[in-house]
Amino acid sequence: MKLDNDKIIIESRYEIDDIQEMIDCYLKYGKPKMVTKEELERIRKKLDALYMCW
Repeated sequence: MKLDNDKIIIESRYEIDDIQEMIDCYLKYGKPKMVTKEELERIRKKLDALYMCW
């Protein structure tokens, strides 16, 4: 992963896996304050679609 101005560039499928695992862990053990559970699920689904298109 690298930062390009205000964008995060994902460079491999492994990084997508890591982000999805972090979201799963946060949903299971965290207490979201700034983002809703539905928003996290939506991000996870978009990452899954990105993974499949890679």
